[in-house]
Amino acid sequence: MAETDDSDELRFVRPTPNVGVGTGVLLLNQSDRVLLVRRPFPPETDRGEWSQPGGRLEFAQEPQTAIRELVARRFGLTLPTLDLLTVHTHMSRHLETEVQWISICYLCTDFTPERRTSGELSMPNWEWFPLTNLPSSLTNYTVATIAALLKRLHT
Repeated sequence: MAETDDSDELRFVRPTPNVGVGTGVLLLNQSDRVLLVRRPFPPETDRGEWSQPGGRLEFAQEPQTAIRELVARRFGLTLPTLDLLTVHTHMSRHLETEVQWISICYLCTDFTPERRTSGELSMPNWEWFPLTNLPSSLTNYTVATIAALLKRLHT
């Protein structure tokens, strides 16, 4: 986009970059199944795709604290150990804007259920999938995280 100033010189204005930072966790149980959630929100991106639990970091939030709180609130699980699995970047379209996301993804295998009823949980549409039979409609960042897990398991 170009505009002129008082000196009649042409100058270029760069659009403001849109960068988001998110944190996620791949929960792997003893039967080699991973917990995935079908994303009902936000309506402008990833709707209907399956993803690992996760979300955007708020200012001054610690990634491990944020993902522990999110998983406790939405799924009723406690995450004692979080092992850094991958940090990757991907592009996503939000309404009319392209956003570069930096995703910090952990692996947790020693989670435990909290004492809560299913009515208290805020994420109703989730399932455990075997690593050998994942849904075809995965978010880009979940594909990258699962690839990192498979690489780790086979090295």
